[in-house]
Amino acid sequence: MISLQRIVALICLVIGAFSSVAAIAQSQGILAQNLGSGPYTIKSLSNSSVCVDLSGANPTNGTAVQSLSCNGTVAQTWSLAPISTASGTAYQVVASVSGSCVDVSGASQADGAPLLEWPCLGANHSNQLWQMFAFGTSYELVSVNSGKCIDLAAVNSSSATQLQQWTCSGGTDTGQLWNLGVIPPTNTGVPTSPPAPTTGATVDLSTGEQAFQADAFVDSIGINTHITYQDTPYWSAWPTIFTSLEALGVHHIRDGFYSWPVGSAFYTEHQALAKAGIKTDYVFSIDNSTTPLVVQTFANIVQDMESIEAPNECDAGQNCGGGGLAGINNVAAFMNTMSAVGSSLNLPILGPSFTTDAGYAKAGQLGTKMTYNNMHIYFGGRNPGSTGWGGGDAEGNNYGSFAWWMDQAHVDAPSAPIMITETGYMAYTQTNTPYTLPESIEASYVPRTFALAFNHGIKRTYIYELLDEVSSPGYGLLRSDLSPKPAYSAMKNLISLLSDPGTTFTPSKLTYVVSGADESLSHTLLQKRDGSFWLALWLEQSSYNPATNTSTPVASQQVTISISGGLGVKQILQMDNTGAANSITGTGSTVSLPLNDQMALIQIGK
Repeated sequence: MISLQRIVALICLVIGAFSSVAAIAQSQGILAQNLGSGPYTIKSLSNSSVCVDLSGANPTNGTAVQSLSCNGTVAQTWSLAPISTASGTAYQVVASVSGSCVDVSGASQADGAPLLEWPCLGANHSNQLWQMFAFGTSYELVSVNSGKCIDLAAVNSSSATQLQQWTCSGGTDTGQLWNLGVIPPTNTGVPTSPPAPTTGATVDLSTGEQAFQADAFVDSIGINTHITYQDTPYWSAWPTIFTSLEALGVHHIRDGFYSWPVGSAFYTEHQALAKAGIKTDYVFSIDNSTTPLVVQTFANIVQDMESIEAPNECDAGQNCGGGGLAGINNVAAFMNTMSAVGSSLNLPILGPSFTTDAGYAKAGQLGTKMTYNNMHIYFGGRNPGSTGWGGGDAEGNNYGSFAWWMDQAHVDAPSAPIMITETGYMAYTQTNTPYTLPESIEASYVPRTFALAFNHGIKRTYIYELLDEVSSPGYGLLRSDLSPKPAYSAMKNLISLLSDPGTTFTPSKLTYVVSGADESLSHTLLQKRDGSFWLALWLEQSSYNPATNTSTPVASQQVTISISGGLGVKQILQMDNTGAANSITGTGSTVSLPLNDQMALIQIGK
């Protein structure tokens, strides 16, 4: 009779032969199923100065994938392409310099087999597929083919040492643990602010600037709604609300998760959104009855669920069972439920939003339980490029700025990309209330908020909110009577001009020089599939003092754009304080235009 121990041993041999990673997942940490695509640097936990590197940035097949001192070059830039497998999500690790995959040489299952680059061959080539098992905020990268880990052959070595696969340690060998460092767009072509002038007030980009897909920018735009608020037009005027969302052009909304009665009109409304191509990020409340089955049933009905989000601002008021430390602890504990639901439904998980730095600090490490960090940024009537108005953090960034909030979010999950699920302004036709804005100023600030967030590498930004309603007066892009504010018109026009749906492509570089502007010049460079570039330019200055409710108009600056490579300006559209995009004169390889705090969109092509 075969002993139980022998049966177990035989099963283990079969597992090894067929490389069933899922069967040993428990000993390898938590399987990461919803990682962002990146791009990333991949740093060794054993030595944070060592990165995964493509030798010599050589795109030739068979080039060694090695360890090397981190240097910030494209040879150390990688993206993740998810592939569904029987044991859960795996990833191709793709070199940005070549578009090729990290490959185990010869599909070997042996310890010591070297890693190299090879053209990505798809889901059937398991020696190019890696499952990511989280230990804290670090990961083992486990080959689907062999069940072995990417291994730093000489621990702590910063020399050019080819990486290998080796039997996994289950998280105990730091030479097999890696940290993913998100590289935001600002580090790959679109700076947070323009390069320093090389001569006087000249910004020289004649060496070329990498553009980003125009539709990636459009896809980064979302908006908050409160469809279940029955004392508002969300309920009483739903057809107009739906039409307004469609006309705005957004593809993403943020709303609450509720277990509605069977046959509820809310299901029908979300189904209509799904058919219109509008998906929903659902914000959960702390509810111990929440299970993957409950959420899956809901998702099957509404058809528009694209992500799930942890409970809202649990450090504020009496939220999440008491606010303050109680609320923080409650949401941190509830992240186990969020993680289980997200993993079961294969949905991205947005972490908790907090209103203070203490909220992020006291929540602790949550990186293994979320796909995205989550921030709420309100500027209190200040311009979105404000450098802050409070004390500085350990990185030297001042309270209130993009950089300060990003620092706080990274406390919970240092390697996770970020979404902003609330930002916006209280705006009225006329106002004397401190830290609110006239609608005309909001029309300038809102498009710039989205552009600056995109430049900072934020995956998606949700403006708060679509409609002025009783609980949040002034925040809507529509007034309570459903008439559009100028900011609504501005975003509608911006989305319409930049929309370019289709399959993904690799944008090109543009060589150009902008002269005549001061250090407040800001820009975002995009490209469409037809090859045309769209350059957004504006002066990132305050045009209103929200403390005193006084206008501080931004003086126009005459700037000149000179474009190389046989390209030229095809049209210039200047936004105004009504949200309109007005055509102004200027074509050719060298053009001049007056620039102020309102965004100008310059189309460039042959």
